[in-house]
Amino acid sequence: MKIEIVMTNGKVAVTAPFYLTKLLIPVLSDGACIINISSSRDRMSQPQTESYTAAKGGIAALTHALAISLAGKAGM
Repeated sequence: MKIEIVMTNGKVAVTAPFYLTKLLIPVLSDGACIINISSSRDRMSQPQTESYTAAKGGIAALTHALAISLAGKAGM
């Protein structure tokens, strides 16, 4: 496994949704929802899927943390 693949997967799966969420919060209307897509792979790994598994686990954790942090705030 190449570290470049791990880094790219992390940027695509976690960093990009994080920044996009931060940019959109000010313009979301009340009751708006943010939907991120994960996979059961973060809980049921297979050989040679470490990078993908870590990326999907990261987006699941980010989504959960954002839900708690943003619950009830204006624009959410």
